[in-house]
Amino acid sequence: MIDLDNKQILDNNVLPLTNLSFDHPLSNLELSSFISLLSEAPNISQVYFKDDCDLNTIEKIKYLLEAMPTVNDEIIEKYILKELTTDEKNNIMTMNFINIDTWNIAYSKNDNCSLVTSLYKYRKIQEYLQEIIINIDNKNLSPLEKVCYLYDRVKLLDYCDDDKYQRLPEIVIDGKANSYGYNLVFKELLDNIGISCLIEQNNINDEDEYVCLAMINDHKYELNGIYLFDPSSDTIAKEKYRNTWARRLNYNFFGINVDKIGNMMSNVEYLGIMKVFHADTYNEFKQRLKIFERKNGSDAVAKLTVTFNQSIDNIYNTIKNTDSINENTLLEIIDNNLNIEPVNILNNDSLMTMISDNYQAREKELFVSKSERLIRKINDNKNIN
Repeated sequence: MIDLDNKQILDNNVLPLTNLSFDHPLSNLELSSFISLLSEAPNISQVYFKDDCDLNTIEKIKYLLEAMPTVNDEIIEKYILKELTTDEKNNIMTMNFINIDTWNIAYSKNDNCSLVTSLYKYRKIQEYLQEIIINIDNKNLSPLEKVCYLYDRVKLLDYCDDDKYQRLPEIVIDGKANSYGYNLVFKELLDNIGISCLIEQNNINDEDEYVCLAMINDHKYELNGIYLFDPSSDTIAKEKYRNTWARRLNYNFFGINVDKIGNMMSNVEYLGIMKVFHADTYNEFKQRLKIFERKNGSDAVAKLTVTFNQSIDNIYNTIKNTDSINENTLLEIIDNNLNIEPVNILNNDSLMTMISDNYQAREKELFVSKSERLIRKINDNKNIN
């Protein structure tokens, strides 16, 4: 059994003769040919399912590998590298595998390669995501209220700077994440509820920082546009807070207006490509874009346009026309979420007061002094974890 958690499999691999690859639904004639091949006791070591291969074909091949007496299914590694639909993901969760430890699956695509993990860990990832999302199904929540709930849940991960906690299998199984990991889980959750988003990176003082950009269309609050989120910055606390309910109290990096970020934070460089959009005029924007592409290439721009399904000029206009989420609106969004999963330590009024006191503080300390005192008192008296 190969440890695949660090393995990347190139989509254009040239497979050895002992490997089989299926890239489309098998016809009856092709299936018969495969059965004839298996009856000759071939020395198959790996089987790949890619591109347009459907789940029905995967199930048929799985059954034949398990049932044919001329094949030792226990020693054949299987790789599902195709992009699964929602229905296919659901079916994979309930399919019965006799030798499940020989099955591996791509849980994410990265440029020209697939990030692969064991089917067991893949199921853990999907269970984790669905256990969170099911709590907001049929709750009549607006898009921003759903995003707020997901944001709160991601903040409950424990912070750990280890590089392995930027990969979904380790994050989900250990409950830990680094800066990228928080935003990765947040993005996965947003993807699952149909909100377009991407992770942006920038290097500051030799350290990688990450944020999530999301396209929000919320008719209830009349807020539409591209907003910045960073659950990592809102959960990283002093050591004594990393395992307490207190990490849910900060929303300093929730739904920030990208166009006005320079007025709220001193380091605009934190935003990577998004600094291109901090221009007073369209001509200045085009000049910044030209300089950025000359220095960094066009990949970041291409990722933006594909994610938000807009031209770069339209993205510029969207950002310029994005309204800020004011404090009262944010507090209303948060308050509506308390009915889904309340914090039972304080009554809602006291909790909302704390959140309001800390909102937009953006200081070196996680909480203002008044909140620090109250949190310490609650921790001392009730030993809450």
